Amino acid sequence: MAFIDLPAALGDARYNENFWLFGESAGAGPGLDGREQVLFSENRVWHGQIDLAPLFGDDILRARSVGTRLRGRVNLLRLPFYNLGTVTFDGNLEVFYSALGYTPSEIAAGYSSFSDGTIFDDSSGFALPDTSEPTLKFDVAANATALIVEGFIGENACQGARFSINDFLYEVEENAQGTIRFSPPLRTAATAGQTVYFSKPSILVRLKEDRSWKTFTEYGLYNSTMTVQVIEAFERD
Repeated sequence: MAFIDLPAALGDARYNENFWLFGESAGAGPGLDGREQVLFSENRVWHGQIDLAPLFGDDILRARSVGTRLRGRVNLLRLPFYNLGTVTFDGNLEVFYSALGYTPSEIAAGYSSFSDGTIFDDSSGFALPDTSEPTLKFDVAANATALIVEGFIGENACQGARFSINDFLYEVEENAQGTIRFSPPLRTAATAGQTVYFSKPSILVRLKEDRSWKTFTEYGLYNSTMTVQVIEAFERD
């Protein structure tokens, strides 16, 4: 089994908001009093839809090559995600710190001062927030629904932000300064010190059908938006 990365050149692919957790519940139907008991056992799986904008030139060949290498549902596709509305770092320090309210002079100095503009006696100030991806503070067992991260980005992740560990995708339900409750339950165990990706989380998916990528091989469709249905992949060997 091979893992295929979606080419960066196909960056216009839209799927961030088209990924949802779906599960099944069970019930015997409403009783004579109109009430129904709904039973649920955690079985939610990420389902997604990739919409690719019209392709031209070399991008057509790249997209076709992805399908060839996927071998239908045999191999897996790795998709990067982009968190909007929460603190992330894309490599640009000025953009990162400006979004947090730091001034150009503070960014250039690498530290901030007291509210009245004064600094410490050693001519330094308050260190600017760390831009590194957060790490796990403790080991976390498979099926856990809470973890603790260390690092500014994770400690300030907002409700609804997504993160990944081992290319499995999760969504923040609550965050109390790094103590995070999330969904779905942790797919595989993780160890203290392991990186938790918030700035660019990722997920491994499989095509829902062997022919899901066929639109890229049909002549004349490249100038239309193409849609591919995928589902979270669990097997990694």
